[in-house]
Parts: sequence; C-alpha cells; structure tokens
Amino acid sequence: MDEPIDKAGICRRLAKLGLREAGDRFRDEVRKRLRAEGATREAANEGAWQEMADTFLPAAERAEGKAAANAELPAPQLPGMPAPANINAAIDPAYNEPDPGKRLRDGLLWTVEQWMRVIADTETGPVATLAAASVPPPNPFALMVLSTYALSPLDKRRELITRALAFATKAHDADSTEGDQPQTGFLGDVD
Repeated sequence: MDEPIDKAGICRRLAKLGLREAGDRFRDEVRKRLRAEGATREAANEGAWQEMADTFLPAAERAEGKAAANAELPAPQLPGMPAPANINAAIDPAYNEPDPGKRLRDGLLWTVEQWMRVIADTETGPVATLAAASVPPPNPFALMVLSTYALSPLDKRRELITRALAFATKAHDADSTEGDQPQTGFLGDVD
C-alpha cells in the first residue's frame, strides 16, 4: 500500500518557496481533469495531490538545496562596514517609520547626504566609516545603498546618486500632497 501524502508538509514547503498558489491551481486543474475522466471524488482528490507532489516537490527540493548552499556562503562585507550581527548597533535607535516607502526614501536620502563623509577610496578599495556620518543611518536599507554605491565603479557613482535622489524626491513630493500630516521619518527632522 502506498504511503499517505503529507499534504500539510507539501503546502508548507511550497508556501515557503512562494509556490503555494501555483501548486493549488495546478492541483485544482488536475482534480477537474480526473473527475472529467470519470474518477470518483476521492480518487480525483488523491490523484491530484499525488500529481502535485510529483510535479512540485522536485523543484522545491532543488530550490531548498540552492538556498542551503547560499546560506553557507559568507555574506559580502564592505571594508569598514559593520558585520551583519552589528547592524542594529549602527542604526539610529530613535528612527521609527512604519511606512515602507518612507523607510526606503529615508535610506536613500541618508546615503545621498552622507556618502562624502562616510566613503573613502583607498588603494585596497572603498572603506566606509560610519562614525564619520553626521547622523546615524536610519535603517539597514541605507547601509545596503551605501555598500552598493561604494562598490560601484567611480564613473557609475554619480548616476546612482542621481537616480536615488530623483526617486527620493518623488517620494517626498507625493508626501507633501497628502496634506499637513507631520513627517515622522528622516525628513521630519529636516523639514
């Protein structure tokens, strides 16, 4: 006798990989096909689960294997940047912006304002000294943008800053049309 399918386990694995919705749609289509071919309700349901498992689990196993292999790689680190375990120590503890769009804007603006203070190009590569910033970074996104900027070729840096500033300015302009709501993000202190 065949071993019963771990339906909950399949669903958890697919959900973790972002494939749950696709798996459910696939299973529903197989169930409909099997019912149209004359299978009983129970047989169509079990057959649909089995076909979903046979189709999606190999892909899930490959994706999980790749994720495990990537987890073993050391995280890239810019010289002078805090190690991932110390990121919270580098971030402004008073910063508390709930809106994700404003957090992105604030991280971009911090980078635009601070990069000349923080990044130094040395013979061995760029070095970031966060202590040289006039204010601490508002969030981890600001550090990611700073790293991206610092690791970019010199001729691309101006373009990156221009793009970041244009995006952040658009986000700020959209906020100013919302009315006279007080700014609680990084710009709240600037305005």
